[in-house]
Amino acid sequence: MTRQRMIRDEPEAHGDAEVLRAHPMDEQSLRENAETNFGLYGFYGLSVFYPIGDWTKERILTEKLSEVTQVTVFRRADLATSDLRVLPTGAEPHGDIVGVPVTGRPENLPADRDALIAAVLASRHHLEQNPYHRGGEEMP
Repeated sequence: MTRQRMIRDEPEAHGDAEVLRAHPMDEQSLRENAETNFGLYGFYGLSVFYPIGDWTKERILTEKLSEVTQVTVFRRADLATSDLRVLPTGAEPHGDIVGVPVTGRPENLPADRDALIAAVLASRHHLEQNPYHRGGEEMP
């Protein structure tokens, strides 16, 4: 049984806004993460964090991603170029990278996991060291 993931009602961030992903960017990990999201919430998405409100990049790295040594960084504009967007899901500053269009309603949810993964891998991104890493295990 799938749960309904809360989709927040908020405006899209500007194109230069950064999007941070803790998980590895290899095809197998992305496939597993998208499948997990589908099993839980009924749509293919890849979990990310992004600055919003009181959540700065530094705060996200310190409080949400302190267990990872590196993060993958996207810009929203680069995701949009690949027909992807960041759906504001769960509590701030969480979101999911999804294919467009998606409204969060079952009739408009993306159905193609492989297209999502291919688009994410093709999107411009880079790795950054997390200067706030506090040890512990890397996220899968």
